[in-house]
Amino acid sequence: MDQVDEGWTPPSVAAGVLTDTHPDNSPERLATAVHYVAGTLSGPLYVWLLLAVGSVLGTGLLGAVVAGVVMYPLMVGFFAVVVLPRSTGLPGSAFGPSAGRGRPKLACTCSCSSRSSASPRRCCRHRPDLAAARSVFEAHPRLAAVFRRIRETAPAGLVPLAWTFAIAAHLDLVTDRSVLIAHLVMDVLLVAFVVLSWTDMREGVLRAWRTVILAGIPVTLAGTAGLLAPGLGTTPVLASVVGWTLLPVPALVSTARASAGSARTVNGAAAALSLAGAAAYLAGVFVGGPADPALGPVVAGLALVGVGQTAGIVDAVVRY
Repeated sequence: MDQVDEGWTPPSVAAGVLTDTHPDNSPERLATAVHYVAGTLSGPLYVWLLLAVGSVLGTGLLGAVVAGVVMYPLMVGFFAVVVLPRSTGLPGSAFGPSAGRGRPKLACTCSCSSRSSASPRRCCRHRPDLAAARSVFEAHPRLAAVFRRIRETAPAGLVPLAWTFAIAAHLDLVTDRSVLIAHLVMDVLLVAFVVLSWTDMREGVLRAWRTVILAGIPVTLAGTAGLLAPGLGTTPVLASVVGWTLLPVPALVSTARASAGSARTVNGAAAALSLAGAAAYLAGVFVGGPADPALGPVVAGLALVGVGQTAGIVDAVVRY
């Protein structure tokens, strides 16, 4: 990245999106953190692609190559379609004579070389002209509206699906491989949701839910690590399940307090069901042990959590 002027442009743009600032003024430390976090999360994404491709083409060199070929446009597309259009402080229109000609231009406010500085970004501030890329969504407002609607309504289906899948996994109705793929998908979806909704969830109860999602990323990654490395034992997966039974509770309570009428009742009941479900699940683990928990209280607990959190998210989708 330090060898070319364009190297720091993607993390600078991403840091600008997270702080609602122009890429020129985005925090350098945050850009660095974004770079390494993105690199770390690309690992689970590649593993998921490798497993998905392997189920069709089989394991081996061919599957690894195909997964790599598929991953590159996914990474570039995510930046171009999700991150770039949300960057602020850039030209608002790209319908002029130069629109669409060539790639976005980059300029540097001062001259420096990679040999004269450990980090060129310390003496150079890249100024990407990203209007051409932004024009994709500006020229297709219906497409943007569709993506936004999917982002707003998808959780109402994903939450009950996730808890139903968790119950099926505890009943051995799905394989460990399927559970691993589900965790990898969740890793990617959670990060994508945070990026897409960061500025929209900066205030009120939405900020509480943004915190839940942020905290849920390492919790889900812990479960992924436990499934990828069975030698770690059952603790990482157990922590992931218990974590998600409890993480939404503070946000549900906050939503109930900020609401009135039926919304207050629904979110208060959702928080109570999540707590009761977590207690039942832990009771099942305590009775049977982490390696072979008692299925009765475990399944009942997961069902209570699923019903409660589904009610809360459906209420949010309907009202907001």
